Parts: sequence; structure tokens; C-alpha cells
Amino acid sequence: MKAEESLSRRVRAERPPSCAAVSRFAADPVTRVEVAYGPVREYFVTFKPGAMPEAGGETAESLYGRIAEFLDGAGCQIVQERCYADPGAYAEVAAARAKAFERRNVDGDGALSFVGEAPCEGAAAIAGVQLWAVRGEDGSPRVTPLLADGRRVGRRFLAHGLGYTALPCVGPRPELGPEHPRGEHARSMFNEVGRLLAGAGLAYRDVVRTWIYVPELLAWYDEFNAARRRVFLEAGLIGDSETNWLPASTGIQGRCPAGRACTMGVLAAARANGTPVRVEMVASPGQCEAFEYGSAFSRAVEVHDGCSSRMYVSGTASIGGGGASIHPGDAERQAAHTLGVIRELLAARGHGFADVAHLTAFLKGPEHAEDFRRAAAREGLDLRLAVETVADVCRPELLVEIEVMSIRAAAPAGRRS
Repeated sequence: MKAEESLSRRVRAERPPSCAAVSRFAADPVTRVEVAYGPVREYFVTFKPGAMPEAGGETAESLYGRIAEFLDGAGCQIVQERCYADPGAYAEVAAARAKAFERRNVDGDGALSFVGEAPCEGAAAIAGVQLWAVRGEDGSPRVTPLLADGRRVGRRFLAHGLGYTALPCVGPRPELGPEHPRGEHARSMFNEVGRLLAGAGLAYRDVVRTWIYVPELLAWYDEFNAARRRVFLEAGLIGDSETNWLPASTGIQGRCPAGRACTMGVLAAARANGTPVRVEMVASPGQCEAFEYGSAFSRAVEVHDGCSSRMYVSGTASIGGGGASIHPGDAERQAAHTLGVIRELLAARGHGFADVAHLTAFLKGPEHAEDFRRAAAREGLDLRLAVETVADVCRPELLVEIEVMSIRAAAPAGRRS
């Protein structure tokens, strides 16, 4: 947390106490966005491996040592954690994480999503770790574990009249083997999420964001989509244009530690005590709805809790207004098109790239990293925010997919930011 460079000016001054104060900092290899309101402080932090000339890249033990030091020093609790790392590094990462967290007395049980995707460059096994953590200034616990089947399956965070529930890594029923159709694995995964949500007093209609990782994405993406539509239809998410509720989502290639056919992370947001909160799907000015070509997700979801506006932008690729791929085979133009679409999505709710808290770039190959960086630099995007990984996108001709979460102080609910 030393030698930090401000990404933008602090915005605490002359803001009513009910509104959030957002501060942004970056210093290689860590960025953080702090959000303060009332007795609560939230942290959106991205850790990336630092340069270690003697070893060629920072080890998992060193990186998680820094993460544990930050969490301990800030006195905060983890709500969500995503670690993007080489698929073969899970055992190393899990051991390093457990050791570092135990040393600093950090509770990380039920928070981790390990995403098996190789870094784009460098010798480090980890591409990056994205954290969402919170602290109560009054000393009260803000994060509680979600229990099911005698184990911790997620985290819950309640603040400012809104309860968040994060499920990090849900897969199909363990007894399903490779002899079962892959669509059955997908349906099982979605049904398991529904069961866990119901146990927490929630439903699929409370889900604002999903992260779905499929090792063999291109081999059965259509089959996966059919399973998702079927479950969402049964859950009442799909009706007519007025009643549809589809969460924002990323569906991307990602290896699963237990060798599962697919895994899924979930974020749900439910109103508490009748608080006026706006949770809405956001249409893309530059793309048709994904539902029109068979994918059951929205382009983005905004959560406006009266003091902050949060935009969860789905994994976005170079797809045009009619649903066709744009600039096939040209990674830099695809990245530029994708970032332009995201810029317009953010602007629809008064956000911009300066409000980004987490960003992940999924690239077909490491050779496309410089293409993405050139396009991002033209948009004025600070690349210290970006975690870059190697992963197949949902169509063979698409080389780049980008997901974003942004947050800014907001006007009262009911009035656009």
C-alpha cells in the first residue's frame, strides 16, 4: 500500500453522508478501489505477480503473502476472490493461499474461485487475483459464511439495505461422470445453484451476475446454452420482453480443479428492510440482446443502492448489432470494437473507464496481448487494472473477450446517475 499513485482525485468533499466516497489507487503490481459510506469500507483489489529477476516471476507463496498482508493490515473480510492461474498450478496456489492466510489469521473459506487459465506472459503461474473485501469501521462483522451440507459454500455481505450473496465455485453433482451427456452436467450445475440459493432464502431472480467456466467451451457451447435456457425458463426468468430477468454473465473457457465439465460463480443482491434499491438490466447501444441468438444473459446489470452505482458488464466480444462476429481474425480491431461497446454500456448509466474496479481480458493466445493493450491505451484505460489470461471465447473466430465491473458514487435511487 506504499508508493501508490492516485488514479483519480478523491471525491469525498461536499457529498452527503449517505453517498459513497470512492478513492482509486494503482501501483504495480496492485491496484485498489476503496468505497466508503457510513461505517462500511469496501475494497476492490487486483493483485498481479511482481517481477522477481532471480526467479523469473513471483511465486504463488509470495503473491498470497502480499494478499494476506493487505487483508490483515486493512482489517477486512473477503466477499469474493477470483484467482486466474495456470490450470496445473491449483495445488501450488491452494497450499500457498492456505499457508499465507493461516499465518495472518485470514478467513478465506468459501470465497475462492480458481479459474484455470494461463497467464499471457511471464514465468509466474498466476495471472492475477481479484478481491472484493469489506470492513466495518465500527468493528462489527460485515461478512458471514453461507453454510450448506455442513460446509461453507459462499459469503454474505449486508450493507446499506442490500444483501449480497456470493457463491464462488458451484459444479454439477459429484456423481455425474464423463459417461453422462454434457448438457446434463450443465443442468445439474444450474440446478445446484438454485438449490443453494433457495437454502439462503433467495431465488434465481435475485442473481445479478454469473461467471461460468467450461474447459471444452467450443466443443459444446450450443448444448450448454440450451441447458441454461431450459433451467432459466423453469426458474421463471424467461417470459416475454417485459418479464425476462437475465443476469449479466461471462461464459468462457476455464479449467476446473476437480476436472468438472463446468463450474459457476454467482452474485445475488436482495433488498433488505424495504430499502429503495434499483436493480436493472442494461441494454447495449451497440449490440443486440444475447438472448436473440440463443444465449440467456443480459449485456449488463446495474445495482443502485442509493449511495453507489455498480455496473456488472458481461463478458463482451466483438459482436455487432445483428449478432454476427465483427473483425474476424484481427485481435486489435476486435479489442477496439469490444472496448467501444463496453464504453457505451457504461455511459448508459453515467459510468466510464475511470470508474472500473475490476477488468479481465480473455485472449485466444498470448500473442494477442499487445493487440489488446494498444486498443486499451487508445481508450485511456489504465492497464494496471487488467488481468490478462489465455482462454477460448465462445466462437472460434473471436480472439478477445472482456468483462468489467465498475463503481461510482451515485445520485439517489430513482434518478439516473
